[in-house]
Amino acid sequence: FTVRVPSERLNRLLSLAGELRITHRSGHVIADRMAELRRHLEAFKQEASSIPGGKIAGVESLLDQLRRIDSDLRRWRSHGELLVDSLEENIRQARLLPLSMLTDTLRRTVRDLSQSLGKPIAYQAQVGSIMLDKAVIESLKDPLTHLVRNAADHGIEPASARSAAGKPDEGTIRIG
Repeated sequence: FTVRVPSERLNRLLSLAGELRITHRSGHVIADRMAELRRHLEAFKQEASSIPGGKIAGVESLLDQLRRIDSDLRRWRSHGELLVDSLEENIRQARLLPLSMLTDTLRRTVRDLSQSLGKPIAYQAQVGSIMLDKAVIESLKDPLTHLVRNAADHGIEPASARSAAGKPDEGTIRIG
């Protein structure tokens, strides 16, 4: 089933996904700090090993804990990156509309032009299953309508002139 969602809501969701990506990237900062702490502990361990009676066991335990935390953090970052990528892609897909929505609306424009200009005009649109972002479709509407009007006004002769030139009486505006 289909749910209508205002494009503003999809824009907000995409913006939130971007904010989530930024927040998720802060995990890189934490990982870098953890790596720095691990390097300090390893350096301390090296220094402590040269001191007679140095307590290395506690440092080794801390290093093991840091390695486990670092491993968990890497898995978390990798999984989070996949989730954010998937979220952004799904939101972008939700914004897509079939180009046929636009080309189908031009059918009436051509019919009205045919009647007002007194020229028989057929309309054919073959755009397949092309999907475009809603904003792109909206920005194409006026230019495409202008092109169709110009084609009807200046590109198709009256039926009498067409038949005198050996053409079919009906002209065709084809998009595809």
